[in-house]
Amino acid sequence: MVREHGFASARLGSPLPVRQLLQFGSLLGTPQPETDPAVLPFTEERVVLNLRSVRKRTADPALQPFARDALALHSEGSGRGVAQQPRYIVLMCRAPGGAAAAQTVLVPMAEVASRLDREERRLLTATVYRAGTPPPVLRYEEERPVFSFRDFMGQRLRWRYTPEPARAREPEPEPERVNAALRRLLAAMYTTRASGVRWEAGLLVVVDNRRFFHGRTAAPASGVGLRHLQRLRVL
Repeated sequence: MVREHGFASARLGSPLPVRQLLQFGSLLGTPQPETDPAVLPFTEERVVLNLRSVRKRTADPALQPFARDALALHSEGSGRGVAQQPRYIVLMCRAPGGAAAAQTVLVPMAEVASRLDREERRLLTATVYRAGTPPPVLRYEEERPVFSFRDFMGQRLRWRYTPEPARAREPEPEPERVNAALRRLLAAMYTTRASGVRWEAGLLVVVDNRRFFHGRTAAPASGVGLRHLQRLRVL
């Protein structure tokens, strides 16, 4: 189902032990190790990340998965090369945190792309993050739009324009045209109809990182229990 629709879920009744979760992930591909020193204390077997809502608010992107505030829409690993970006994200709920706890939010990339005009899509296929060697913000795989992009919120997004060789002789667009296309992308991400995952203990969800943006709603600063998900990224 996940290969056809980009999403699958199963109610297991009770959470899987870590070893079984790893075995499940291996059926989809290769579990990806967590390498960020900031999150290593939250990991098991170096690949399973425990997402516990232990912080109220934080501006540190590395620690936002452990907070109760909203998590902006993004594709996982958007600053990495294609080979290092996970194909699938596996999430399993160990404790939902109560009815008012945060929900995971999914937004289909194809619908976001459909809200952009042809020129905006063309500009985004030649725009990349300035740091590292990531793919363009927008690329196509099997004629399907794939975004490598996150909402940086209050942080500055630094980009560079790198057209394909066949377009290298085209005049480089004014920076404001690219900025406008990025703003339109952000607007499309947040105006496209989203789906929310209401967590319960033992619920297992698999998301195709090339077909959905994901994020998280905010939870009240107090009055709800500790939400605990486990995340496995699969190459």
